[in-house]
Order: sequence, then C-alpha cells, then structure tokens
Amino acid sequence: METYRVAVISDTHGLLRPEVLEVLGTCEAVLHGGDMDDPETLERLRQAGPVYAVRGNGDGDWARDLPRELEVLHTSNVGRVYTYIVRGSAQAVTEKMGQFQPLMLEALPLSLEEIFIYELGGEQYAVKEILL
Repeated sequence: METYRVAVISDTHGLLRPEVLEVLGTCEAVLHGGDMDDPETLERLRQAGPVYAVRGNGDGDWARDLPRELEVLHTSNVGRVYTYIVRGSAQAVTEKMGQFQPLMLEALPLSLEEIFIYELGGEQYAVKEILL
C-alpha cells in the first residue's frame, strides 16, 4: 500500500520556522487551516509543495480568493482519485475546488436519495452501493 505524508498546519501568522519548512518539504501536500496573515507565507508554503488552504478570520483582502470553507459531507478515494460529496451549488463548489488546481474536476448532481443519505450521515445506509 502506498502512503502519503500530508502536513496539517494552521494559524502561522506569518511565522514559518526553518524546522517547520524542513518537515513540510518531506510531505506530498500541505493543508493550512487559515490565519497565514500575509501572501508571502502562502508563497513560502507553496515552495514546499501543493498547498490546500482556507481563509482564516485574520487573513486580509489578499486572501479573498481563498475559500472560507467547504462543507464536505463524505470523502473517499481509490488510489489517487478522490471523490468528495460537498454541499453547495455546482458552480460555487467548482470554483472553490478549482483553486486547488486538480488535474481533473467534475461536478455531478446527486439524486434525492443520495442527498438524503449524506445529509443524515449515511451510517445506517449502504452508502458504498451508490454509484457516483
């Protein structure tokens, strides 16, 4: 089984110590939870690899293009192909997900049954039997 290292970091407030950058350089991706405080921090993170970041409440106008959040209801993957069930309009979700520059992005509408299952959490349902 192939493994991937993903760094999760948040509230850096413009401070990225060399030892943190060293660890980030060993990861395939960086997830940043917001409050970078300046665009230079985002650029320094991007030098370490792909960055998936959201805008924090302390990030100013420079971060207006970063999503505030995505309400992800379900995730799954097979190899390097990830499927996300995300609440919102297809246009809004596509715009937010497009900021991550995926190799492929397609928005598929869900049936009423699928929406019902994901809204309720899907624990009691055969979610794996739904074809997307």
